[in-house]
Amino acid sequence: TDYYNAHITEYQNPQRARLDSIFINKGKSPSQAQQKAQEAYVQLKEGAAFEDVAREYSQAASIGMIEKGQTIAKIDDAVFNLAEGTISQPIEVDNGIYIFKIIQQFPSEISPLDDVNKEIYEKIFDMKLRDKLITWLDKLKEKAYIEIKN
Repeated sequence: TDYYNAHITEYQNPQRARLDSIFINKGKSPSQAQQKAQEAYVQLKEGAAFEDVAREYSQAASIGMIEKGQTIAKIDDAVFNLAEGTISQPIEVDNGIYIFKIIQQFPSEISPLDDVNKEIYEKIFDMKLRDKLITWLDKLKEKAYIEIKN
């Protein structure tokens, strides 16, 4: 538990979100992509089912689960500032436009000691083994006689 308490930040899990997404590729016509994204967004705001709109407009599979910091700041800001069940406005990125529906938000949390106990044991074991190995090798080097011939 001493190691766990001293290294508690290593066991901090970031905020996560489970979401559905619609992705519209900009391709060669960014203005057409923006128009499609706006059409999709209007349908969603009028109450259309996200799945139906995604089936019609999305050009990529849904993203699913993401961690804060895993994506670009624009997406992080949108996703992690929305409540569950809400839909983001269209978010333009380099290659396309996203619309997200937040299914579930998971707060940042620290893994319980019971969940990381084995990992901690292995880290401590490895550190002690490495220290003993270095000490043993140093003693061997002290006793070794090395002759270099030309």
